[in-house]
Amino acid sequence: MAFNLDSKYTSNDGEFVLSGIQAIVKLAFIQKFIDEKRGLDTAGYITGYRGSPLGGLDKEFISQSQLLTSNDIKFKSAVNEDHAVAALQGTQHLGILSPAKKDGIFGYWYGKALTD
Repeated sequence: MAFNLDSKYTSNDGEFVLSGIQAIVKLAFIQKFIDEKRGLDTAGYITGYRGSPLGGLDKEFISQSQLLTSNDIKFKSAVNEDHAVAALQGTQHLGILSPAKKDGIFGYWYGKALTD
């Protein structure tokens, strides 16, 4: 088997080395794989604020845009945490206003922790 740098994202078995940021990106592909194994046709939506402590996360998602698209996963950074969470909440209203084209949408949000 030929070596491929993207195998950390495309392989669903075996061992691979991931950074923490790459492991978060890998979660989206794992969720899509699990859904497909269950016979579900799902899509994914990932959003967050670029200024979050996970500053490199958006860059890693952007670098994998072709792989995300081929797996029906959309990454969209937001101007702040509030816009990101509102967009993600909107994906969970699947089928309310019109018939759903997917069995469901899984989503991930990232941002800064709020403190009092």
